Amino acid sequence: MKVREILLSDRSKEACLQAVSILSEDVAERVDYVQCLCDDDPFLSARAARVLYYITDECPNLLDAHARELLDRLNTRTCSEAVNRAVLRHWAEYGFSEDIEGEAYDLGFFFLESHSAIAVKAHAMYVCMRLVRKFPELAQEFLILMEEVMAKYADESPGVRARGRKVLKELHKIISSKERD
Repeated sequence: MKVREILLSDRSKEACLQAVSILSEDVAERVDYVQCLCDDDPFLSARAARVLYYITDECPNLLDAHARELLDRLNTRTCSEAVNRAVLRHWAEYGFSEDIEGEAYDLGFFFLESHSAIAVKAHAMYVCMRLVRKFPELAQEFLILMEEVMAKYADESPGVRARGRKVLKELHKIISSKERD
């Protein structure tokens, strides 16, 4: 059975794990899967986004070769919240290649500033923090944005509040250690 057929027929955990198993063995299926994830059909792309959660947990390096394609698709700003959330979660937990890191940071910054879903914002915080850890000179800029995000959304969402506090705490540590150097 092909991944596209699985996505269209079933959304169970077993089906998702079956799709991951196929994707781990078949490069051609990975190409088709990324097309499903980037598809304009919201049903198909949402199902593919669900599989991405399992890819992130089971074998996160599967989509390394497709990072640019995923970034370009998210940059169109036409993806569903499910796809945005899944891709940002993947990058927040697993990371991304150096060749897209600046653009991934900009994308995370965009989602934090925009009216996107709370879960998308929460994952975008960690995407940006991956780069701030690598490039501490970004910390001050990101701190300003995080303070704005917290002022706007912390009362609305316990998730943003909790994650935002962790990010702010880490940002203050990075900034203070940078000042000591």
